[in-house]
Amino acid sequence: MEIIVVPDEGYSISIYVKAARLHKKHQCPIIVTGANRDPETQGSYGLKKLLEKAITPIPVEKQIARVIDLNVKHDHIIHEKESGNTKENAINTLKIIEGLKGVQKLHLVYQFDGILRKHLTFKKTITHFENKLNIVVHPTFDLFPLHIAFFRIVLMPSELLRIIRYKIKGDL
Repeated sequence: MEIIVVPDEGYSISIYVKAARLHKKHQCPIIVTGANRDPETQGSYGLKKLLEKAITPIPVEKQIARVIDLNVKHDHIIHEKESGNTKENAINTLKIIEGLKGVQKLHLVYQFDGILRKHLTFKKTITHFENKLNIVVHPTFDLFPLHIAFFRIVLMPSELLRIIRYKIKGDL
């Protein structure tokens, strides 16, 4: 069995479109995990503040409705609402997967600028819990509006710094 995981922060439409396409291809459930911002990035700094001014978060319920409009049945979507950061996304996703039994492959869908950190976090969490899931990453890229794509590219160095910081903390 396979599962699609969308760790959401409310800033991307393409991750849901990609999840719907994967669902159509693999006929597996979609877990939308958390819609709360990472507490570490709340009250952000520098360019991230500009991004937050440029983009209004899209409520996860609207995103799920969009996926349903793309011919995914509502009962094929699991909305995990408790997570507040990527590590909690991974832990809570794993709890759901353990309840489903037989899941061997996890399709992780996220924006290109954050997919590496998400993948490393999920991999570390799965290894910690001695689960043998195969993780396949599916990065997306929102080209429009152009100002969003620009900010995502500009913010990549700060994302790499977060990876280093989390690695030092032992979270990755």
